[in-house]
Amino acid sequence: MWNKKDVIFMIWMMILLSLIIFLINQAIFYLFQNKEIVIDEDKYTTLENDFDFEPIYYKKTEQKIVLWQKDFSQKYVITNYTNWNLDTKIALIDEFLKLEVVNKHIWNLEVKLHWEKKEVRWKMVKWIINIFDVQNLSDREFLWIFLHELWHYIDIYSLKKLIIWDESFLFYDISWDFIKVLKPWQKEDNFVSGYAMTNRYEDFAETFVEYILDNSWFYEKTKTNNELKSKYDFFTNTIFGTTCFDKTTFSKDSKSQIEWDSTKNNYDFEKFFDFIKKMDKIDEIKNWL
Repeated sequence: MWNKKDVIFMIWMMILLSLIIFLINQAIFYLFQNKEIVIDEDKYTTLENDFDFEPIYYKKTEQKIVLWQKDFSQKYVITNYTNWNLDTKIALIDEFLKLEVVNKHIWNLEVKLHWEKKEVRWKMVKWIINIFDVQNLSDREFLWIFLHELWHYIDIYSLKKLIIWDESFLFYDISWDFIKVLKPWQKEDNFVSGYAMTNRYEDFAETFVEYILDNSWFYEKTKTNNELKSKYDFFTNTIFGTTCFDKTTFSKDSKSQIEWDSTKNNYDFEKFFDFIKKMDKIDEIKNWL
């Protein structure tokens, strides 16, 4: 039978234990926060224009001509600020965002396609995905850029975020201690690209692109790599809740080694477009593949 003194003692012990755990976590943070990520970039094709998350500021000019705009109950808006015909690219964005497994993560998204060149080729900021110099992007580059930036949007604005918990950490905690600090045992084989090793946000976005565009390659890698399997399972179970992309591929070439960034992979824009247009007919998709 517990008396009042024993109860008070147990409460103090629990408080003390919580304090010790907190101090240990702080010690680990200071121990690893200055750890540098060393990446042998000479092994990869370098990214022409890296991007970051700093805001961009722009204003409309008379040179920008709005040719196409579509609004689905304020879910998303796609705007073409060029004088080029981008109907095929816009239609692909539209079809992908209408997929039930994707649309549930979308609200108040704006995709802006720009004619002018910037220091960066793309930027996601404040609910807006900006893609620059779009008329000079190949279909495969455009496809990768859109999916990559869409994942930053979903990560920031869709996944559940509570005061002390963020759904994104189910993915982050697989390979990362902090934003740019890898867990001590990490190696290149645990990532889908060299660029994915720069920080946990790019790991998230790069992995999403590979899950969508070269799922079969990703799936094969999971058979011998538990960390990649955990990342693969996160997208299947937490994000999509379905295996609709399971073992599909839209890559024209087999990978002999991972690239620095996935824009270098040769994706089949038309095959992917055809696939997502049939996504509401799951049985037919498997037969079509």
